[in-house]
Amino acid sequence: MNKRILPVGRVAVALLTTLLVGGCSTDVLYGELSEESSAQSRASQTAVAASATVNVTLTDYVSTGGTISIDAGGIGSTRNGAYVVYRVSVTESGLYDAFALFGSKYDGSSLAMDMDVDASVLASRPTEPQLTQAVANTGSWTPSKRYTTGPFRLQAGHDYYLRLTFLQKESGRWAGNVSKLGLQWSGDQENKSAVPVDVTTDEGYRLYALDGNDRQTVYPFWRGWAWEPNYIEVKDNAFEFYYNQAALDADNRRERRGCELTCPFKATSEGWYGFRIFLSEEGFAKTLSGSIFCQLFNNGDRNSWAGHLSLDKQQVVLSYRHALVDPTTRTVGTVEWGKWTKVVLYFRVGRNQKGSIRVWLGEEVDEATPSLKADNINFGFGEWTDDTHLDGEVSEANEKADYIGCKFGLYVSSGGDRTIRFDDIRALEGNPEGAFGIVCPPTGGLDTGIHDVRI
Repeated sequence: MNKRILPVGRVAVALLTTLLVGGCSTDVLYGELSEESSAQSRASQTAVAASATVNVTLTDYVSTGGTISIDAGGIGSTRNGAYVVYRVSVTESGLYDAFALFGSKYDGSSLAMDMDVDASVLASRPTEPQLTQAVANTGSWTPSKRYTTGPFRLQAGHDYYLRLTFLQKESGRWAGNVSKLGLQWSGDQENKSAVPVDVTTDEGYRLYALDGNDRQTVYPFWRGWAWEPNYIEVKDNAFEFYYNQAALDADNRRERRGCELTCPFKATSEGWYGFRIFLSEEGFAKTLSGSIFCQLFNNGDRNSWAGHLSLDKQQVVLSYRHALVDPTTRTVGTVEWGKWTKVVLYFRVGRNQKGSIRVWLGEEVDEATPSLKADNINFGFGEWTDDTHLDGEVSEANEKADYIGCKFGLYVSSGGDRTIRFDDIRALEGNPEGAFGIVCPPTGGLDTGIHDVRI
């Protein structure tokens, strides 16, 4: 077979590196297939306003990775993990599907199409299983089948980034070719499961929000750690996290120590978390200790946790530190099994006793009465611009940006299998007016238990 999948004679931009993109999963859970023939696609587009369709110029890309080549005729010579990122914008606010015209002579290929407002974040984040489509062996390298994914919620006049990732289950095989890529107006503008791409609110603050209602993706979060048999799945309108002890015992690596969601949350001074957790006796023994379920992760020079919440039997414990030393620990309160429990957390990094952490815990919470107040503390580490601000900018004097990032889920090293459910996850950068109400989970809601626990 000719390795040059694009027709010979085209002058392609050869980007043939053997490095697979580090952020792209090579063990993909494939979503449902959505395909149309070229003729069907052309017919469906007649019902869509031309101004609402965006056709990407394939050679006008922002970045690429992996084994891939691109010229005016299309994208080809793709191996597993190859990706390309494009800048896109729309003229009408609404829900849009991403589409690609694809062809391949091999089985086992898939396409992932996802979006973000930050090109560097998008290039490094793992592919989202629910935005990854298994694609057919078309019998030809000439693209002939149209695949769509989404919808994505976009605002007119904003810059977004669209990433196309090629995946192939068989090592050494070519993935396939794409000759068209773009965005089209979604036929269901009321779709409640639409992916929220832009986390900046009308009020100007950045809020990363995730709830299980009508959602199948974890956007704007992603699975930072979730090696099988550990998993993070949407179940009963909530997010279920499962940790398998035998897998870690057999292969003691960081990637097997739990399952966590993360996002581009970046706080150099203040921030808020809010979420609900549910524990059942079938999925989480009350005798277990050392289950970290929420982290204040200090990115930068030290690149380690500055604080976290953990379960010690039935007690929630706060741990925090100002360096890579043994932490200060304080008990927040007791969790009831079989009920949804609200958790709200506020923090301000600080040296010279200028830091603060406050935690609210319970079935109902009141801003005026936190369950725990830790004021006048040293919290956070790295380079500082003043006593309450980490240096979040890279410069000659600061090689790595220092800031607090977030992790939600399970980080465990021993004790046995366990399952926990989360819902109404919020991570808010800064401390805007009304922050407690912005992140605090709503009253009532789900009363579902843990089902289908894998042990």
